[in-house]
Amino acid sequence: MPTGSVIWISTVQYYFLYFLAYSILARAGVKSEIHDCTIQLFSYLETNHLTNLRISSRLRTAKESRIRNQYYLGQRPISVDMVKNYQLISEAREELNRMTDGRISSIRDSIFTISRRRRLSRGWS
Repeated sequence: MPTGSVIWISTVQYYFLYFLAYSILARAGVKSEIHDCTIQLFSYLETNHLTNLRISSRLRTAKESRIRNQYYLGQRPISVDMVKNYQLISEAREELNRMTDGRISSIRDSIFTISRRRRLSRGWS
């Protein structure tokens, strides 16, 4: 279990998970600078079986914990499972190594489809 301030631990845990998700998106050529969009997009990839890395719910929880501990009174300790974190690093590495051109195209095509659908539903062309 890491030691230090609750703010520091919750911040490090959140960014650890965030950058795991971001690394998968970046490998597919997707740039997402808005954290909520990155989390939602990664959840979409999980739901549609475009990634085997299952972290979006943990990522969402870690983000809420970081915000609560960093910006509000009444900091609450968080539990960090370092063994699980090391496993996630291995899983992310495997996921990145399995990223073929075809898989990257599937991810991009899927994102393009939902993006186009959303624009059309708002009357954009």
